[in-house]
Amino acid sequence: MPLVVPNYLSVGPYPLPLTLEYIAGRGLDAIAAPWGAVELRPNWKDFSIPGRSTEALQKGIQEASLADEDDFLRTYEDFSLPITVVVNPDEPLEKLSKVSMVPLPPLTGGLPFSCMVEDPNSTTDAFRTFSEEDAKALVVEARDEWTPGNLDEPYIKFADPFGTNPSQEALADFGPGGFGFEITANLEGYFTEKNFYDREWILRYPDAVARFNTDGIKYIRYEDIPQGVAFDVDIIKKELTGSPLNYNSFYPQTALDAEILEAPYMDSFIRRAEGVLSYKASEIRKMRFFFWLRIESYIVHPFFISPQTNTPFNLFQRDTTIPLQLELMPTIYTPILCHMTVNLDSDFNEGRFDYALENVNTVPTNLLPPKPNA
Repeated sequence: MPLVVPNYLSVGPYPLPLTLEYIAGRGLDAIAAPWGAVELRPNWKDFSIPGRSTEALQKGIQEASLADEDDFLRTYEDFSLPITVVVNPDEPLEKLSKVSMVPLPPLTGGLPFSCMVEDPNSTTDAFRTFSEEDAKALVVEARDEWTPGNLDEPYIKFADPFGTNPSQEALADFGPGGFGFEITANLEGYFTEKNFYDREWILRYPDAVARFNTDGIKYIRYEDIPQGVAFDVDIIKKELTGSPLNYNSFYPQTALDAEILEAPYMDSFIRRAEGVLSYKASEIRKMRFFFWLRIESYIVHPFFISPQTNTPFNLFQRDTTIPLQLELMPTIYTPILCHMTVNLDSDFNEGRFDYALENVNTVPTNLLPPKPNA
C-alpha cells in the first residue's frame, strides 16, 4: 500500500501537533466530529492578514503557539499544499502511476458526508447567541449539498505543481528511486462561504419586507403583517418567483466580493431597499471538509518473459543483455481519507453590513409587481 509522506506541520496523521494543541485547549468538544486518516493544514500564503507575518509564523512554530482558532485556514485565503505519495518500502515491486483527489468522493466508505460542521457542535456554545439557553438551542442543520456527490467548492483544484496537468490528478514523476516511486501534487485554491450557508438578510422595501438566504427570497406585504404583536421573521413565507438566489449563488465568489457583499446578486436588492432590518452572519465557526486521495499503482511481476525463448526468468537473476518484456498486474486503487479544517473569516461581516448601510435606499423600488386589478 502506498504511503502519504508526513511533514507533521501541514500533512500527517490526525491530529497534527498544532491541532493537538488546539484540541488540548478546547477539550473534548474539539474532537466531536469524525476525522480522516490524514489531516491537511495548509501553510499560510497570505501574510497580509494581521498576525500572519513571516516573523510571526516563525515565532509561532518555535513557541508551538499556532493552535488558535484563527490559525486554521480561513475562507477566501489562498493556499497551496504539496502532498507527496511514495511507494511502500515493504513493497518494492509496486509502482505508482497516478494520484487524484476528489471533493466529491467516488467511494464513501460509509461516510455519509463530504463536509460537516466542526464548530459549533452539540457541546460547544453558539457563535453569536447571548444566553445559555439560546446556545443550547442552536442547531446548524446538515444540508443535502454536503453529501457525497453533491459537495462543490468551485475554486479548489488538485494538480501537479508545475501546472502541466490541470485536471484533478497528478501523474507519476521521477523520485529518488526512479520512475514510479514518488508523486508530488498540490491541493490549492481557496474555500468560499458556500457551505457556511446559514446567513440571512432582512430588508425593507416600499411594498414589502423580504428575507434573503440560501433558500431564496421570501416576502410579506405590509397589509399582511399582524398588528399589535411583536414582529416574527417566521411570518415571511411567500416565495418570490424567479428568485436568482439559491445554494449555488448566495455566497461571495471572491475575497473582493466577500468584503462588501453577501453575493453579487445582493447589490441590486440592497440598493432598491429602503432599509436594512437585520443581517445574520453564519453561526458556523469551522467546517471540516473530507477528501478521498485516490492512489493508482501496479505491481511489476517478478518474472519476465524472454522474447527469444518465451520462458520466464527471475527478474533479479536475469541476463541483463536480454531486453525485458514486463508483465504488469491490473491497476490497484488505494483510497486514503483526508480532511481539512476551514475557519469562517468573520472579519468580512462588518464590511458587508457597512456597505449595505451606505448603499441602501439608493433607488428605493417596490420589490413586487403590482397586484392584479390594483
